[in-house]
Amino acid sequence: MPRESPKKSVASLQLRGPTSARSWRAAVWRRSVRADRRLAARAAKLMRETFGGRAILDALAHRYRHRRLPARHELRRNSMSTGMASYVLIALVTGALGAIHVPINGALGARIQSTAVATFTFYGVAFLIIACVTLLTTERESIRQLGRVPVWLYLVPGIISVVVVASGTFLMPRLGAVNVFVITVFAQTLVRVAISHYGWLASPVDPISAPKLAGAIMVAVGAVLVVRS
Repeated sequence: MPRESPKKSVASLQLRGPTSARSWRAAVWRRSVRADRRLAARAAKLMRETFGGRAILDALAHRYRHRRLPARHELRRNSMSTGMASYVLIALVTGALGAIHVPINGALGARIQSTAVATFTFYGVAFLIIACVTLLTTERESIRQLGRVPVWLYLVPGIISVVVVASGTFLMPRLGAVNVFVITVFAQTLVRVAISHYGWLASPVDPISAPKLAGAIMVAVGAVLVVRS
């Protein structure tokens, strides 16, 4: 569309009789802007029809019409799988560290010829580290809650931990690292399967299944083979 000439616009506005120069200039500016917008719209439409913009859009729409966005449950499943993978990695790392620290403590007990001193050293270093972490994080509310829970909840785990570490320190030079580790894993597998099956000690209930039972039997067979070899 050809743009209106300034003379024609001014003449038409003068015929309408603006009362002031300011309103006259504003009217001229508005009419020029409208003309520019119409010209830009026609130019864009011409470019789309000439250079195949519409054809490109139609091709893209035809190609991706069968695709859909992932549903909410799929996104949740992906995030859960990622979280589960990180949990498994943490369990593997801590399991490897557990397999390392018991032989180290056993070597210490064999060198100093004292299981009690080696166990005391182990828990002394652990106490210093966890004391620093507790003081730095200032878990005051959690410390106050200790007086509201049954005594056995924090005494029994401590006693069991001492027994486990002291037993590992004592048995490591006598049975060997592999035998102690395999027997420990076998016992832990049986006890943890029972705890998960019945939901003991506030554990989530996870009934035993055929694959889990088969895995426990394989662990038992592996423990027997390792000890007898």
